[in-house]
Amino acid sequence: GVGTSLSSALSTIVERGPIALGDLAAHEGLAKPTVTRLIEHLETAGHVARKIDANDTRVCRVTATASGKRHLEKMRGKRT
Repeated sequence: GVGTSLSSALSTIVERGPIALGDLAAHEGLAKPTVTRLIEHLETAGHVARKIDANDTRVCRVTATASGKRHLEKMRGKRT
């Protein structure tokens, strides 16, 4: 479901971030528009932050915030 996709994307961002949206889409096996919607949800929740790449302004990189890292740890704790 959407919750699983959000958790998976957040996990990838924590582990591999900062990561470009296209790279995140490829890693998650999702279409770029789907990843964009997931990032919008995570950003609204305060779990990720976007930043334009200094070397290529066409590229947006996403990093996990402290809140996002705490949220991921809490979700992982619930599963175990």
